Amino acid sequence: MARAILEEGVFLADEINGIIKDSIDEAIVSSQFSHDKVTHWTNGIAEVCMKRLTNLAKPFKYIGSRTIRWENKSMYVIVTVFGIAI
Repeated sequence: MARAILEEGVFLADEINGIIKDSIDEAIVSSQFSHDKVTHWTNGIAEVCMKRLTNLAKPFKYIGSRTIRWENKSMYVIVTVFGIAI
């Protein structure tokens, strides 16, 4: 039981990385860069990340600490997520 409580408060980098990458993939898919869509993509990535991070039910306030670089043929995306234990 103590181990389960300890793991609950651990910021699991690999798990967070997967959430970020999947969120980017879902928001951007295979789109080509378009300046007009940047705000929409940014908001979409943030919303999907936060929803999935919240679903982990970990005792964190998410504001950063993992940085993911994602790219396709026309753009680079960098997402940073910080987690502070509460």
